[in-house]
Amino acid sequence: MWTGHADLSVTSGDYPGIPYSPMLKLTRLNGAEDPRPIATFAFWIDPADNTLKLLHKTAAEITRDPSPAPAALLTIEPPAGNRPAQLSFNGAIVGAVFQDLAEWVPSTTDVPPGTVVVLNPGRTNEVMASERAYDVRVAGVISAQPGLILGPAGAGKEMVATTGRVRVKVDATQPIHVGDLLVSSSKPGMAMKSQPLDLGGVAIHRPGTIIGKALEPLQSGEGEILVLLSLQ
Repeated sequence: MWTGHADLSVTSGDYPGIPYSPMLKLTRLNGAEDPRPIATFAFWIDPADNTLKLLHKTAAEITRDPSPAPAALLTIEPPAGNRPAQLSFNGAIVGAVFQDLAEWVPSTTDVPPGTVVVLNPGRTNEVMASERAYDVRVAGVISAQPGLILGPAGAGKEMVATTGRVRVKVDATQPIHVGDLLVSSSKPGMAMKSQPLDLGGVAIHRPGTIIGKALEPLQSGEGEILVLLSLQ
């Protein structure tokens, strides 16, 4: 058992009634005769399906009934046949500091964060910095620190953000206001304000070219602004 200045105790051992389940129990000490449980965690390999499970029980559940097995909070299934290992989380993932979702994608060259990238027409599954305005091949923006990253990292890959909020290099030859739709610019790797087409009196933005919506203004020049990505 370990106790500290915060009047917490951490107790280890096997979870009662569950064989081969190393347990960690957190308890707040409110006097020697009135310990108050906070949570318990236990690791268990389920012999039924050979999965590794992180078991969890909240303070309220412990108070109601301390004996039954806690719920599986996290389950890791080993590879089977051609299927890779799988991880299941029974809860909500919250608190990511950064606000975009990105994935590792092969890139033609090393591309700095904030750069608008498009699909490389000469290669399969590869991106490159944008080179022309209103490019329908737009694939996303290079992220500096994604909130969530998909796919395996590797040499010759970049983190391409496709959803969420990310800083983007922009060209404000036309002033950019909050809410403006952005597209690729003729300046390499940069975005600019989209100018709609007038079709019978209706303003239409060119389909397939939109990168996202400006969340910050830039009156002139070049710079970086926060953008809500919404590729369309």
